[in-house]
Amino acid sequence: MKLETQLNRTEQQLLSLILPASLLDYFEIKSVQDIKIGYEVLLEDKADTPAEYRDASIRCRGFYPKQTILDFPLRGKVFDFIVKRRSWLNTNRKEVMSRDWGLVAKRTRFSQEFATFLKGYLDTHPISSQSLANHYGLDGQQLQEQYRNHLSDYHK
Repeated sequence: MKLETQLNRTEQQLLSLILPASLLDYFEIKSVQDIKIGYEVLLEDKADTPAEYRDASIRCRGFYPKQTILDFPLRGKVFDFIVKRRSWLNTNRKEVMSRDWGLVAKRTRFSQEFATFLKGYLDTHPISSQSLANHYGLDGQQLQEQYRNHLSDYHK
């Protein structure tokens, strides 16, 4: 059963202490869902014009499909972000653009901070991806593939 709640100011301040530092520069917290195995935080891209496009003639044209980003587990439960990113249209160039917020490690579904931690741990400890994934409530095969193909310094 999903329990969705709107957050008051105090709850938003508390959650801002837990979230990656730059996250609230770009997103508003819309809700938190208790999903039994953890929490999903719904984040929506702010409506303000991205700084990198201030000189262009742009307008918001809606949202991209929601993305799930995996972050550090919290108190033994999964902690995921459900992100709604805005799509912007440059009306002069007829070009679709989006804000570059750098929250996700390239070609993964992990937050930058969580990916850095996982990479560092797997690089320095004799543990399998599956064992580490089990500990953090992740998909072991997905972690192994993303570590091998994108996070590690090993390249085919």
